[in-house]
Amino acid sequence: MTIGHRHSSAAAVRRGRYRCEPRSVLDRLLAAPLAWYEHRRQRRHLLRLDDRLLRDIGLTRADIRREAGTTPWRA
Repeated sequence: MTIGHRHSSAAAVRRGRYRCEPRSVLDRLLAAPLAWYEHRRQRRHLLRLDDRLLRDIGLTRADIRREAGTTPWRA
């Protein structure tokens, strides 16, 4: 009866079905700002590349300007 139900709930928690760990919540809260920071860092790096390097990776200056103008949540 209830003992079996408790056991299955405990097993579900161990399998990760019901996560309420503070660390995982914190990780999710920090994930978006960290992703936005990385987006910004990469776009700034692309803006500093010279034309020869851009040709090597198959991008134009216009491609970089367009990409640098995107917001992180739309990238």
